[in-house]
Amino acid sequence: MMLVAGIFISCEKDDPGEIPGEIPGMGNAGGELEVLEPFVLPEGISIVGEITGINGTQGTLDGGISPYMESSVKAKYDKEITRGSGDNDVVLDFVIENSTSVTKEFFLPRGCVFKCLSEGRQNGLSCQKILIRVLAGIRLKLRLHCHCLNKGIPGSSLETEYEIMGVSSSKRITKLVEKLESKKIDISDFSPEEKGKYKEISTRIKKIVHSITNGSGVKDSDWKYIKSLKER
Repeated sequence: MMLVAGIFISCEKDDPGEIPGEIPGMGNAGGELEVLEPFVLPEGISIVGEITGINGTQGTLDGGISPYMESSVKAKYDKEITRGSGDNDVVLDFVIENSTSVTKEFFLPRGCVFKCLSEGRQNGLSCQKILIRVLAGIRLKLRLHCHCLNKGIPGSSLETEYEIMGVSSSKRITKLVEKLESKKIDISDFSPEEKGKYKEISTRIKKIVHSITNGSGVKDSDWKYIKSLKER
């Protein structure tokens, strides 16, 4: 009886109460992405124009700033940064304006999801908390490498637009991003010479995300891999 109880408790602990592959807005499950609460920008900060995708083959995976800028966002900007831990499947461009006379800081929270407004395209996930610092009176262009949430369908392109939804309410996604929070996986953590290592890590994490969205769940070997990643 004690053995059975132990097994039950163990299974209960590992089971977050949702079925992999059946999470709304992810994989092939259909439905809309569900969030704990909507994402809200701080006072004085706004997004100029739309959040647009870019052609994945033009994404920046070398830790540097890409000169490529052909998205539908035509707004002038003063500075550009590249962040995120995804590969080139879902790459987003948006221009953030600080209309105040003081520097503003805010976070894109871990587990933040981005809904694609174009039918039949990938939704995106930001795995780590990302600090955005916008100097007074300037426009900052953020290029964000997201992880894709719908294996098997096309990623971002110049014709796609996205909306920031907020932090995913998926318990499985929450557990994953909690484990990834302190790890060295952001593109800004890697030098141009470490491009290959970054691609290796982002590809492995993508497969782990897809095990939740399109598969049967994260395996023990995947958790061990995440644990083995370097701390920031």
